[in-house]
Amino acid sequence: MEELLTKGFMSKMEQLGVNSLEQLLLYLPSKYLDYRTPASSISSCLNKDKSYLKLRLVSNPTINESSKPNQIKLQFTDGVMSANAMCFGGAFQWRHFKAGDYVHMVGKVELYNGNPQIKGLELVPMREQGRVVPHYKGKEKVIDHQKISENMAVALREYSSMTVNYVCRTLGVSEMDVIDNAGEDFASLADVFRAVHRPKSPEEAALVSGVVRNINAYHAILMSLNLQKKSSNPDSVISYGVDLIKSLLGRLKFALTNDQKRTIWDITKDLNSQFPMDRLVSGDVGCGKTLAYAVPAVCAQKQGKTVIILMPNLLLAKQVADEISGLFPEVPTRLIIGGKKDNSEIQNGEIIVGTSAILWWIKKQKNNCIDFLIIDEQQKLGSKQKKQLIGEHTNFLEATATAIPKTSALVKYGGKQVSIIQECPVKKSIVTSIVGSNEKRAAYNKLIDIVKQGYQIAVLYPIRKKEFQIYDFYYSHQATDHNTVIEALVEMGASINHAQFTPSEDADDELLEPDTHVIRLKANGPTAKRITEYCQKNSDSGFLLVDVVDSEDEENCKRSVEAAAKQWEEIFPGRVVMIHGGLSTDDKIEAIRKAKACECDVIITSSVIEIGLTMPELRGLLVVDADKYGASTLHQFRGRLARNGGEGQFFMAVNCTVPKLSEKSFNRLNLLVKYKNGFDIAAEDMLQRGFGDLSVGGIKQAGYVKGIFPDLKLIPQDIENLLVKKHKKRERNLTAA
Repeated sequence: MEELLTKGFMSKMEQLGVNSLEQLLLYLPSKYLDYRTPASSISSCLNKDKSYLKLRLVSNPTINESSKPNQIKLQFTDGVMSANAMCFGGAFQWRHFKAGDYVHMVGKVELYNGNPQIKGLELVPMREQGRVVPHYKGKEKVIDHQKISENMAVALREYSSMTVNYVCRTLGVSEMDVIDNAGEDFASLADVFRAVHRPKSPEEAALVSGVVRNINAYHAILMSLNLQKKSSNPDSVISYGVDLIKSLLGRLKFALTNDQKRTIWDITKDLNSQFPMDRLVSGDVGCGKTLAYAVPAVCAQKQGKTVIILMPNLLLAKQVADEISGLFPEVPTRLIIGGKKDNSEIQNGEIIVGTSAILWWIKKQKNNCIDFLIIDEQQKLGSKQKKQLIGEHTNFLEATATAIPKTSALVKYGGKQVSIIQECPVKKSIVTSIVGSNEKRAAYNKLIDIVKQGYQIAVLYPIRKKEFQIYDFYYSHQATDHNTVIEALVEMGASINHAQFTPSEDADDELLEPDTHVIRLKANGPTAKRITEYCQKNSDSGFLLVDVVDSEDEENCKRSVEAAAKQWEEIFPGRVVMIHGGLSTDDKIEAIRKAKACECDVIITSSVIEIGLTMPELRGLLVVDADKYGASTLHQFRGRLARNGGEGQFFMAVNCTVPKLSEKSFNRLNLLVKYKNGFDIAAEDMLQRGFGDLSVGGIKQAGYVKGIFPDLKLIPQDIENLLVKKHKKRERNLTAA
């Protein structure tokens, strides 16, 4: 049967996302056109959008053959009123028409010098007259609507059962399961495809459009559930009892909250199970999630297990390693960070804390068996990088204040286990405000008042990025051909600055291993996004794209920080500290030490206080150009305030009045005003940004992805609507019973 549709047609459809014959009927119309009943008169179509008309030619079409393209002059009548039209090109369509013939057309009727004119006239072929017509989106210079429509009619007649089997196989359920869960308005999937490509009415077209979205959502739910399925593995068991937990907690000088205790118990039960753990700890900023996972980590270490804790940056990795060593000094704790050589092998029964340098370090290990993996604030890490660390028996725990959209979706729709820490060990109240350009003076006055009350404040300046950014592309020289990489980068839109260089041995870089080479390139946002996805798909080859702070951008940020520090120094002499990218690591650590020790009142900084760092007396924070940041980053900034309790002020400053903010920026900033809890922010962020790819091994962690239908994007609201529909159906069934 396949010869009914040519290979040429199918190769063109591949450019539209249709990769096989069984997928063809899943390519959806972009709209439906109602050609059942033409308009009754020319006058009834005046000043409306395009109308479907049936008019009689007053005279033969006048075709000007000498013009390029050909000009065709036409005059029509409805029996009462006449209208003129001019068409350009397509003269062959009009050669068989003559005066008195009726013509079915679509066009917009307007008055010109008091006379009706039909603009944008298109002929309606005989096969489309008298029915609702699906209109398919083609691709310029590849394939048009008409060619798709002609072949779709063949596919509907010949290949419907093939597509039904494909859908059931892809979803992993029976046809009746699909109909029962997503398409109950139709008797079969074949009937669904008939309604998609040959609807009887606009009402049926609207109905089947909803069913298609339901099937897409059902597919996403099934994918997320499959992602959570794990086989039993006795090697994953890390067995310890309540007595060990009590002995560790008894050594603390403070009491844990009920949420912290519950989370420790949740993790303990998972570790004692034969099913490898996959749990999210959503611990709001300042609520003690670090201790909640540190206690089980120490328990696992005491059973001779290898524990890795992956942190987002050097400063926080050092802080967590120091906290564990300080609380439990007998526990062997190793720090793995960029620029520090460590060639020793993993030892059973140690806790390894580090940054993304662990990704490279672990590759060199002969025994890279990880028993318990903890990733704190996973926004910085790609799906494939996580997969690189997780073995069949590895217990995996994610800890965050604001989960990435993909994780939020898996918690909400896929049954991913979650422990929520909302109870704060101290009482605090943070007032959050969006500050327009006309309100900055009042915000700065409030900051001055906070300092006068004996507390600390911070002003955070972002590095203002240009349209085109500088990036370093890392790759393994042994695993990859250099020229192949260059060609791929150029094809994706990158401009190569330095074709190749080898980082120095003592480079303070968390991403390097001995055979690493680097290509420096320039790219805009969309190109960088394409390259990032390319890296994630090929992470086994050591591909990684890293944002390089442009020296000019960094210098501008440094000048902004220095200028602001000079102004604040005039108000509070000798009590101002600067933290920016121009500082060495040692100077940065010393500046943060001063801030933590309250040896300063005012901290002027770039975004180095984002995640986890504790400055106990910080009560006021103003973020300059706050609309440049994501919701999760802003929530992390806010989390630095009032760590020991009390009141705090969080100002999100923008360079315009608030009403002039774009709707997208305002909605994102307003999440911080509306919600105090990171879990709520993450859930709303998922709805605003989309949740990425929920499939097993899916790379995309946010955004709107395509589902089983090639040109239909899956949005969170589709899943919400399906879940509501299923809930109502269950209620009806219960009532009937």
